[in-house]
Order: sequence, then C-alpha cells, then structure tokens
Amino acid sequence: DDATGQVGGGGLDLSLPDLSFDLGDIGREIDKLDLFDLKPRKLRSGGVRLAGKPPRRLPPIVVTPDKPPKPDKPGIGHNGGPALEDPPQIPRSPPKQSKQRTAVQRGIASWIERALSFRRHALVASFRAAIEAVSWLRQYFAQIETYRDPPKTLRELQQAVGSPRAGTQVHHRAEKEAMALSGFTQAEINAPENLVRVPTSKHYEITGWYQQPNEEFGGKTPREYLADKPLAERLRVGNDALIRFGVLKP
Repeated sequence: DDATGQVGGGGLDLSLPDLSFDLGDIGREIDKLDLFDLKPRKLRSGGVRLAGKPPRRLPPIVVTPDKPPKPDKPGIGHNGGPALEDPPQIPRSPPKQSKQRTAVQRGIASWIERALSFRRHALVASFRAAIEAVSWLRQYFAQIETYRDPPKTLRELQQAVGSPRAGTQVHHRAEKEAMALSGFTQAEINAPENLVRVPTSKHYEITGWYQQPNEEFGGKTPREYLADKPLAERLRVGNDALIRFGVLKP
C-alpha cells in the first residue's frame, strides 16, 4: 500500500492512559528532569538539549530509578531484568527522511510504554511536557499515541474505517497499487473487507516491509512475490504483515 490514507479530524487527545498518582509525584519527578535541558547521559552528535533559554552547564539528568517500582504482576525489571533507560534523544530539527522521523516517533512511543510498565506515570507526564517544547514533534503527537495501540481483531480494524481518528490511516490489506497493476477493479480494491484503519506510523512500517527482500518469499520482496498471486494470497500476506507489526491480533 502507498503511505496515504485518511487522518481523522478534531483535536488531539493527549490524555495519559490510566494515570492515577499524587500531585506530589510530579514535583519529585520534575526535580529529576530539567524539562528545558533534556539530554542523555552520554552526549551524541545529532541531538540537542530542549531549551527555551541559552544553554546552561548542568550535569546530565539521570532518570533511571535506583530501584524501579515493581508492577502488580511480574514483568520488566523482575529477577534482575533491565532497568528503565534514559528517555530517547530528540533532534532539534525534523529528520529529512520520513523513515527517520518515524524512527524518532517509535523510540518515543516505546520508551513511554516501558516507563508506564514501571508505573512511572509522573515521569511520563514530565517527558511529554518536554517533547511538547520541540515544535516539529507537535504535529506527530497523535501518531506517537496511536503507535502504542494494542492489537485489535480484524472486525475491529474494519469497523474503525468509518470512524476517522487522528494518528491513523486507512490501509488496504491487499496493496491497492499492486492490485490496480494486476487488473483488479476499483470496487475490488476498495471493498470493505480489504480496508482497515491502522496507526499511521505502523502503516509506514508495513509499506516499507513490502519493499524489502524477504527469504520467506525466495529473496523477493513481498510486493514482487504477490505480483501474480490471487486475492486470497494477497489478503493472507496482508494479514501476516498486520500481525508482524502489532496491529492485528494473531
């Protein structure tokens, strides 16, 4: 599929999921995060501090807790598991390539997911406030949020097509351009059973996957493999791609 689709209108929902914490927690977390001087422990080229004022010499922030709170159920951090890493580095200017911008969004979404698994709700709130200071990221806030959507059933994805939502696009399970080149009609290409609503960033990832050589298809790209295949096989591969990228429940 090409990377086009419908993006829902309306304001962005930036509410935090299931966040119940004492206001004092935010103050304690903000003491650890200088929201306008965010940087990783090791400075790397290509990244910047988020600053509204001239840079100040401050020690690198450390957001890894000394002893991460344990989730209600066993999970990350138990039995000597990895600790929560620092927030990802945010470039001041938007990367030129779409895949690079998507990588930044994916890194942010993944870190937020891990921080929430540590029940670091106040820290997530502070980090969100920090990335809001990066002007180019504001337009991608909805995409960052929807990237964290859990997998859904095929029925749910199909029903959502008629309900526009910011940060999502309509995706063709069997690629529409490839179907057109193979002689399928527009009615077949845009049939309700071929359409699903997916997170925008994952839509881009799936599109890229179709263009990469794959041993599963004899070294061909999925797009090349499907060039002479019937609709049933195109839908099967399309469903597999949705499962691979966490959009469709297995």
